[in-house]
Amino acid sequence: MLTTYLTRHIAYHRADLVTNVYAGNPVSDERFRSLVAGPMSHGAPAYTAQQRATQLLDMQVMRQATMLAYNDAWLFILLSFLVVIPAVFMLRKPKGGGMATDAH
Repeated sequence: MLTTYLTRHIAYHRADLVTNVYAGNPVSDERFRSLVAGPMSHGAPAYTAQQRATQLLDMQVMRQATMLAYNDAWLFILLSFLVVIPAVFMLRKPKGGGMATDAH
């Protein structure tokens, strides 16, 4: 159940984060240019540097989406424990506190 929760929330956060990564966004454009400059400074052709920068940008978005999803999962686990804790206090000891007998 937790794996499904994580998978869905990773997809949700990725879709949300990708809406901010587009040509024309000044922050996104600056980040892309800096990622392209790295491989080009080591002699890579412009096309290869742009492909690598796109992959790196995608990996960074995926990393952020995964971290946000794990944060959501920890919150989900915490809330689950908080919901279950009152049930523990509602449990009662069985009557007749004698020793249990073997059923052999």
